[in-house]
Amino acid sequence: MVSKKSGLDDRWVLSASTVGGLLLVALAFVPWINYGFEAGGFGRLGGMTGPPASWNVDGFEVEGLTAFGDGYIVAAAGVAIAVISAIALIGPDRPRGALLSLLTAGGLAFGVAAYDLSREVTEQVSRAATAGNAFGTAHGDATAALPAIACIALVVATLGALLLLRQRSELSIPASTDATP
Repeated sequence: MVSKKSGLDDRWVLSASTVGGLLLVALAFVPWINYGFEAGGFGRLGGMTGPPASWNVDGFEVEGLTAFGDGYIVAAAGVAIAVISAIALIGPDRPRGALLSLLTAGGLAFGVAAYDLSREVTEQVSRAATAGNAFGTAHGDATAALPAIACIALVVATLGALLLLRQRSELSIPASTDATP
């Protein structure tokens, strides 16, 4: 059990983790990648090229780390962080398992965002339309959501690690300095 002396600090940290978890859930729904397709890739219609095309892809459509959508992992980690932090916040003590779960879920969400930020995102475009044929490769750039997810998840994981370290140091038995013959 953590001493009452550090209860206020723990409550602020757990409140911040709860907010961070809710932000991760919200950021899973916003666009993560903005694809751009140059006008030269469109087929010609009457000697004119088509306009450039761009579209956004949210986290549930990004299949970088998983085949079903990386946004699901980030959203699940955010829900776990928010629920675990809220339960630990209202509870009388901070169980080690809850703090370890904060560290793990934050690390998982950070890993997904860091992986998606680090990879080259391209998509093959090949479709026929009434205005001509579109073919080529669309290049995707990360939006501000991915770095925000990485930062928030890293902060939550760090806060969980700091609480674990504080709990460990408060529970450790101090070594005796008495020298008895």
